[in-house]
Parts: sequence; structure tokens; C-alpha cells
Amino acid sequence: MSFLNMVARGNIKRIKELHQLGQRPDAIVQRFAQYGLNISENFVNCIINGEFDELDRIAVPRQVVNDLERELDELSRGIMPA
Repeated sequence: MSFLNMVARGNIKRIKELHQLGQRPDAIVQRFAQYGLNISENFVNCIINGEFDELDRIAVPRQVVNDLERELDELSRGIMPA
């Protein structure tokens, strides 16, 4: 995880460690809540399933959004009267 700060990296590691100890996502959420961290079971599952690590693998180019934005703009101009 190259771009995350040290606190986030540590918390992600704690989630993985708690999971390895057999803790369910809901129990992990409760453990974090004891320290004032409001995370969701969905986020915990994202970490456990490796999806978060996948997001850190490569960056989707900003051009993807720019291209879609341009396409939607062209569509709306074609549909709406000028």
C-alpha cells in the first residue's frame, strides 16, 4: 500500500490481524468503535477480501472520467434543444 498514511496502514493491518484471529467483521467494527473509529462492516469486508489492496495496485486514469463527462455532455446537448 504505497500511498496510504501510516495510521491507515496500521489500521488496515489490525483489521487483517483481527480477522486472522477469527473475528467476524461485526466484531472488528465494534473493536474499532471502542477506540472512536467509525468504520462499516462493508469496509472491513473490503479489507478482508483484498479489494482495498487491489485499489492500491494501479490508478485508473483521470482521463476515464474526463471522457465520460465529455460523452455525457455531448449526449445532453444532442437531446436538449439548443
